[in-house]
Amino acid sequence: MEISYKDRSYQYRVKMKDLILSWSGGKDSSYCLYQLLQDGEYNVKRLFCHINAHNKRVGMHGVPKSLILQQAKALQLPIDFIEIPEDAGHEAYEQYMLDYFKTVASEGISTIAFGDIFLEELRMYREAMVAEAGLEVEFPLWGMDTEILFRTFIAQGFETVICSANADYFSKDAAGKVISLTMLEQIKKKNIDICGENGEFHTFCFNGPIFKEKVQFFCETVVSRDYSYKVLENDKTKEVQQSFWFADLRSA
Repeated sequence: MEISYKDRSYQYRVKMKDLILSWSGGKDSSYCLYQLLQDGEYNVKRLFCHINAHNKRVGMHGVPKSLILQQAKALQLPIDFIEIPEDAGHEAYEQYMLDYFKTVASEGISTIAFGDIFLEELRMYREAMVAEAGLEVEFPLWGMDTEILFRTFIAQGFETVICSANADYFSKDAAGKVISLTMLEQIKKKNIDICGENGEFHTFCFNGPIFKEKVQFFCETVVSRDYSYKVLENDKTKEVQQSFWFADLRSA
């Protein structure tokens, strides 16, 4: 029996895999969602975001849970929050994430998506953790040229603001600024990745083609925070300290 166009379309839809997306609220996760919705290969069931259990903010982004909830509402997608204790070590963090992945796998979710672009070690780390939960992993932005990504992101009507920035590369007034092509040229002069893939800066996306409405917010103030961590260099461990500017974004 000949299958009609309508029947073929229905068959395609039922074969779509259920997927959830790692969500930070920034430009990369926003464009990752856009790509997934455009491709039509996956059914994006919901977002998930890990936050500090003490201050209810997103890691190095510093964005409050209330604004992430506003984003999810504007995207018309449910979101899960994984609250990580402030004093949790790396092993504890991994267990929280693994427990979450195993839970979603038990619900029939097949795939986790991340917005990483080129950090090979991070990709391998994510792949291993997700595989342990019996899930597949997708990286829709993987291998994209970051300058092209930056320009395309703006050209397609997305709007995003810098919510945190490494003080080694950015002055205080960068925090709270909406990214633009003018800012792109300034970033290119700093000899850092244009999309901040190495953590040079982070963003909060508040409007664009995937949003049903604009997220309303304001920047109350800009604050400085210092972070210390250990790195291995020439077979020796040394402590590194970095300062970041944070835009204290609040719901309008």
